[in-house]
Amino acid sequence: MKRNLLSVLLFVFLFTVHYKSSGQASAMAGFSFGYNQTAYNMEGYKPAPYYPLGFRIGIGAFGIQLGPDFWTSLTGPSFKLSDSTGNELYSLKIHDTYLGGMIRAHAGDNPDEFAVIFRAGAGVMFSKKTIDYSDYYLGMFPNLADGTFKYDNSTCFNGAFGFSIPLTHGQKFQEGGGNLHLTLEGVFNYNPRKYDGQSNYHTSWGVQLGLSYNYFNFQ
Repeated sequence: MKRNLLSVLLFVFLFTVHYKSSGQASAMAGFSFGYNQTAYNMEGYKPAPYYPLGFRIGIGAFGIQLGPDFWTSLTGPSFKLSDSTGNELYSLKIHDTYLGGMIRAHAGDNPDEFAVIFRAGAGVMFSKKTIDYSDYYLGMFPNLADGTFKYDNSTCFNGAFGFSIPLTHGQKFQEGGGNLHLTLEGVFNYNPRKYDGQSNYHTSWGVQLGLSYNYFNFQ
């Protein structure tokens, strides 16, 4: 998995070097904050909200860009697990951090205009869980202890669709230039995992609001 991630980052670097002097370059850098909700396939894990903060950079040609994508959950989703009679067993909070590569399409070569944006990517999810056992559960299993434990790193795939709305205006389009954009995106994360001998899916969807600086150079 680490080798695949390094390969993606190397490809992004070579792509960046190639287009830096092409005379038709485009670039963006931005951050986003959002509301996400889990859609896990595991019994007892009802949909729960969490709030990711993300950063991304893209460089490419015209409105197509490649680059690194990063986000981390400021507050992770929380779950309470109970037995069949309703006795609480433990509460669980999950914290995710994602690092990967993305391809981003800004559907419009003019940075002064409103545009539709598409984004897709893949990378590694670094996750940990914090468990707080109930007195009822500790009464049955006194050797257990509360704590924070790491999940195995896993692959995550994601896609996004949204809008890019210019807030400022730079140089004339023909001369190259850029400006600040407000972005609004719907996001879907697909994160397959395997533990306890079963295949599980830490899937989630959400809405993200952000700011990005978009630059186009057609000289």
